[in-house]
Amino acid sequence: MNAPLQPNIFNLHALPIRCQQLIGELFQRTQVDPALLTMGLLVEVSGCAMGAYDVIGLDRQPSPLGLFGIPIMASGEGKSAMIGQLEQGRKRFEAEHTARHQAAYQDYLLDEQIWQTQLQGLEKQIRRYPDELPASLRQSLQDHWRKAPKPPRQIKLSYTNFTPEALVQNLAEHWPHAVLALDEASEFFNGRGTQGLTVLNNGYDGTDLDRQRCGERHGGNVVAPRMAALLALQPGALKRYLERRPGEARDLGFFARALIAFPSSMLGQRDFSRVGETGHLLPWLADRLYQLLTQSVDEYDHPARRQHLTFDTAATQRLRDLSLRIESFVAPNGWLSQAPDHAAKALRNLTRIAAVLHLIEHEVGLVIGESSVEAATSVMNYFTTEFLRLMVPPDPLLADAEAVYAWHAITACWGAWHGAP
Repeated sequence: MNAPLQPNIFNLHALPIRCQQLIGELFQRTQVDPALLTMGLLVEVSGCAMGAYDVIGLDRQPSPLGLFGIPIMASGEGKSAMIGQLEQGRKRFEAEHTARHQAAYQDYLLDEQIWQTQLQGLEKQIRRYPDELPASLRQSLQDHWRKAPKPPRQIKLSYTNFTPEALVQNLAEHWPHAVLALDEASEFFNGRGTQGLTVLNNGYDGTDLDRQRCGERHGGNVVAPRMAALLALQPGALKRYLERRPGEARDLGFFARALIAFPSSMLGQRDFSRVGETGHLLPWLADRLYQLLTQSVDEYDHPARRQHLTFDTAATQRLRDLSLRIESFVAPNGWLSQAPDHAAKALRNLTRIAAVLHLIEHEVGLVIGESSVEAATSVMNYFTTEFLRLMVPPDPLLADAEAVYAWHAITACWGAWHGAP
């Protein structure tokens, strides 16, 4: 893990106005770095909207909205506070559906008991015919099995502790969408969780999951899964993971799909004197997330048919220009020549960020404008720079230059303290 002396500056003012104001209220409540709050906001909104919308990019194919984020934060930096503020709309939605599911499950148990009693009556009749069943009785038995009550579907979105096998099973049996929000993801990265990075990759891509390949005894696929993930890590945990599994970190493509950031610590600089003040946008955000989740469920509590977000003419042309620019960056000695894996996913992430910004700024309308693409470009530039400084070995010449810079900075400070010219 690399960390150059020069800090990477996040341009908060490049965000749309409502997003800026949301980050301002979140910062007042949590005192977490604005870049990490922006990451958390984008991931949470994408996770709540991914069941209701897909986005149509340059390839003219529907693509999932789910974003992955890895905020690197030391102990006490506010990981839990950030997640707690962001997830309120999702938690309210899940709580209401859990209460409905429990009531429906009690009705199911009663129907199941009645059905079993009727089955026992049919089986008693069957025992009277040891050789061959009458056609009418056979038909009655078939009809009865077709009417077997089914348990109500549970809408489960949030996962904070899971194994890859349990995650896939829940996606198959309950709800094909998942929001993974871990305020301490060290166990995931340094435990068994990394065996399931391919599962998360499938969720990001929206490609079907084969349950048997994921360790399930029962066959069948999870069709078109959707996932979003915010996996907060302490610096030491990420360093240990990269040292233990240096190839896995890049080869599987998980980190290339994720937004990652490790800004300067704010410990010792925070002001909690206004933390209790209430703004109007955080309640609006909770309501907006609840609304997006409601759109993802049809009248029968099944996943709804997703709508398609598209780009207008100017935004599409801007995406084409960015695609060519990214391709030029992977040329030898280009900005992303050492990160072709990240470059391959950069436009996809930028497209999703633009779609999420549009959903925050506009509560109606399916056409994304150029301003959302421009804002997403600034956001993506920041996270690309973070990926390069954290995941790509530094150029030896640059490292030497930074060492010289550091030496001059230290000697200049020494001279200032001791009166040297």
